[in-house]
Amino acid sequence: MIKGFEDITYELTSEELVIADVIKERLLQNIGREMIVSNTRICKVLKAKGYKVTGPRVRKILNYLRTSDRIKMLIANQKGYYITTSIVEMNDYIDSLTDRIRAQEHLKAAMQQQLSEHQRAQQIELDFKSK
Repeated sequence: MIKGFEDITYELTSEELVIADVIKERLLQNIGREMIVSNTRICKVLKAKGYKVTGPRVRKILNYLRTSDRIKMLIANQKGYYITTSIVEMNDYIDSLTDRIRAQEHLKAAMQQQLSEHQRAQQIELDFKSK
């Protein structure tokens, strides 16, 4: 679970593991960029079949399928998800992940700096008040 997002990042339920198998079987039939499918489309199809899903939980399911090697070479872009067979596309996707991680690390460092400055300012204020 991710702190602050516990309501959408909790572990997969038994029903969601069934949904994961449904998604997996469908995606494995559609290989290549031209077979891209959006999260919205996945949700719509699953809901039409009677499954209760949300966009964030579908992302959680897709993350599970990718990180557990249940679907290899499943990548994503702004338009959706697809299985690639291209080494170039996979390397580009890994580079994109690296860039996003770097951006998040930069944001984290900025937030830590702001917190430190805020704590110092509060300490100075307390020091003045106690004299």
